[in-house]
Amino acid sequence: PEGTESLGIWAYPIGEHPGLTLTVRIKDGQGRYTDYELGQVPTEGWHYLEASLIWSGFDSPPPSPLTIESIYARLKRTGFGWRDNPSAVYLDDLQVLGSFGAQPLVIEDFEGDFDWSPVAEESSGGGAGTTPTSDIFRASGDIVHNGEASGYFRWSTGRGFGYRGIYPNLDTRPLSVIVSESLLATTGRSVGDQVTIRMPGQYMSVVIKDVVTHFPTLDPDRQGFVLANVDRLISIRNQKLSSGARLYPNEVWMTLTENTDDREATYEAVESGRYQARSIFIQEQMIDEAKSDPLVAAGWGGILLIAFLGVVLVSGLGFVVFAYLSARSRQLEFAILRTLGFSLRQIIGLICLEQVFVIGAGMGIGTLLGLQLSSVMMPFLQITEVGQKVLPPFVQVVDWLTIGVAYIVLAVAFLTTIALVILFFSKVAIHRALRIGEQ
Repeated sequence: PEGTESLGIWAYPIGEHPGLTLTVRIKDGQGRYTDYELGQVPTEGWHYLEASLIWSGFDSPPPSPLTIESIYARLKRTGFGWRDNPSAVYLDDLQVLGSFGAQPLVIEDFEGDFDWSPVAEESSGGGAGTTPTSDIFRASGDIVHNGEASGYFRWSTGRGFGYRGIYPNLDTRPLSVIVSESLLATTGRSVGDQVTIRMPGQYMSVVIKDVVTHFPTLDPDRQGFVLANVDRLISIRNQKLSSGARLYPNEVWMTLTENTDDREATYEAVESGRYQARSIFIQEQMIDEAKSDPLVAAGWGGILLIAFLGVVLVSGLGFVVFAYLSARSRQLEFAILRTLGFSLRQIIGLICLEQVFVIGAGMGIGTLLGLQLSSVMMPFLQITEVGQKVLPPFVQVVDWLTIGVAYIVLAVAFLTTIALVILFFSKVAIHRALRIGEQ
């Protein structure tokens, strides 16, 4: 509960075992895991063990909420061997003291149904996560300190004692992960497989839920990668009782507000050294630096835009000129159609159908070829100015707004052509065109 300053438990070992030590592992509100030694249980009988949660030099406990991750037992090594291993211990009335009241508050009395799971970790360093059939933790009425029952914790004996712990609400599901395509190709695994992976000093079971090609800050060409929920991963990592090393994030992404003062305050706090950040990357500054690079500012964007506009204008002008000259050369053909009974409206419809077919086919085929050409050529251009491969790779994006401008220009050229052709044929007399044809 809020305000907890110390934690205690009653313990009753079987026989005299001065090497038996109980330790509790607690997770605080900032996600930090800390071990607090409750104490040794030297002789048979009930002993009260207590640990203060206030560190030396501090005047308050870790930030809330506090969560008990496990209570575990270990033996101290004496000489070249282990002391005789205790095989069992009774636990009762797990309680806390703090600012919430003068009397201790029992948070677990180990009576009735409770969800605590025994987990063994061998001294060989095999990693946490296995539960031997000889290890049990259940309610027992044989030896009780208070109430009708206590928790009976029994484990196997032997020289390879290692660590024995009990976990409340232990999540035994495999860790769900997303893996890179390169890792799947290397290992020969597929989506849905359940495999065992190894972190330093620990094995854990994972199930492959999905596959990705790229992920920010990771290069799939250098090595494969695995994506997992960081809270669950840290929780499984801290099930390893014998390891004093903790697993914490070493990279953080932050989304800042639009408020300028808040953003500047965040920059100052991160850069002050309080969080020991060795490298700080601010997206806005990186983008501004990239845009201010003369090699980028004077790059392909402007050149391609100028070339695109030039091609559109020249194409439109060429289309108008060609259509007009073609119409002049075909005066006789249209004059004959008029003499055969075609009206001026039908002639205009024929001209429009002809031009729509030509310009429509040209725009459609040109657009299709442009898209295919981009897909073929862009992979060969994914190289930086120093010869390195661009990461992440280029993503082909069609600027339909610019293409729409091109379509509008060509549509204007089409309408202009139709207007000029109509104007031309409206002023040409049929008899004069026929005489020209005879000559």
